[in-house]
Amino acid sequence: MSKVLVISSHTDLENDSLANKIIINTLREKELPEAEYLILDKEYPNRDFDVAKEQERLKSADIIVIATPFFWFDWTSLIQNYIEKIFLHGFSHGTTGNALEGKKVVMSITLGAPAEAYSKDAIGFTLDDLMLNKVKLLSGFCKMRYCGEVVLGDVSYSLRTDSDKAQLIQDRSQEHAKKIAALVNSL
Repeated sequence: MSKVLVISSHTDLENDSLANKIIINTLREKELPEAEYLILDKEYPNRDFDVAKEQERLKSADIIVIATPFFWFDWTSLIQNYIEKIFLHGFSHGTTGNALEGKKVVMSITLGAPAEAYSKDAIGFTLDDLMLNKVKLLSGFCKMRYCGEVVLGDVSYSLRTDSDKAQLIQDRSQEHAKKIAALVNSL
């Protein structure tokens, strides 16, 4: 059985998220209960990462799921900072940096706007252009295998005050978690 590491990169998962919190909780409680969960904003509120601990955590995983909202046309600054501090030359890349070789990477992405808003016609760029190409490049550079993404659009946190819309977000977020688990379990 593959060892799965789920990394939540929301900058305030508990207080400022609806969809991402439901996704992580559904994965943890129902869909991937055997996985290890790293909730970055909880474990490292000051971004003072334990490099050795995180490198060991990554090395022990077979599949890495990065769960991120799409903030300002990219993944969060928290996951970017984590990668900058943990994915060091000699560990993840370079002539001796093969610790992540063969790891499988899956992305879980939430969008506040409908997915169609991130298209060439709408803004001149696609989600691939804005973020996924970077993830694919990072995966290749570190000799990991990019295995795909599950995207959930139209889950703006601002909709949480409307009970009908909040319920719809909850239902769609739980379905999103099932899709992530199905992708992970297919690898």
